[in-house]
Amino acid sequence: MFRPTLMAMLLFTSAPGNATLLLEDDFSRYTASGLAPGGQAGALDSLLWCAIGASDGDSHFGALAAGDFARGESTGGVSTGGLYAFTLPGGSRALGLQATGTDFTPGALVRRAVNLTGEWLGELLLEAEIWILNDADRSTRVTLEAATGAELWQAMPDATLLTAAHADAAGWQRFAIVSALPLPLLAPGAELLLRLGFDDASGTGARDEIALSALRVTAATAAASVHLAAPSTAWLLLAGAVLLARPLRRRNATASTR
Repeated sequence: MFRPTLMAMLLFTSAPGNATLLLEDDFSRYTASGLAPGGQAGALDSLLWCAIGASDGDSHFGALAAGDFARGESTGGVSTGGLYAFTLPGGSRALGLQATGTDFTPGALVRRAVNLTGEWLGELLLEAEIWILNDADRSTRVTLEAATGAELWQAMPDATLLTAAHADAAGWQRFAIVSALPLPLLAPGAELLLRLGFDDASGTGARDEIALSALRVTAATAAASVHLAAPSTAWLLLAGAVLLARPLRRRNATASTR
């Protein structure tokens, strides 16, 4: 009697769940007093942020940094390279940057976050609010990229800005970016890195001021589950036909030798 055996298949499925907030930044208490662990006294939290490309050298996660990284508060119109706390229209404050020939050209601000939810995360969505003060005749390219500890930097779709090549008097202008992160699932305990990059695009002379006033990343939880995948009817019929044919071939072979 033929008794088919059903084989269990282990399947990993990513199923959207409730939206999870992975990181959210505003800079209401930031005064550009440098970088320091925990972000005390108006500093940028160096446990979460580092800056690359300053004439004073790169800052490092978890370390103290001053000099180029501590240019203080301003409403814009600066010329010295470094990190600023820019006050924007309406009174909100932002993490700002003035690039020069020796500062942040090219350069980047890097934000890191760790998945502490205990869940696999997928469908990561970034929302950023970037402000540009086009007060100089050189265009700057602003890019957003993402990576994990096991992945190379990947550009985010629709997340590149170019400042105008000719100065204007429009003041601070806001640009909202919403972009899906081009990353695989983020494992529990894995690190996510976001890089806001800067470089010259065209033109000559001084460079525009750029500010980040808000940053937010949300994700959907991804459920790992085990399913029993039953074979289809066609598979069962084929398997049964093969097994039933074996005794018949043995009988025929025996008869032919007599």
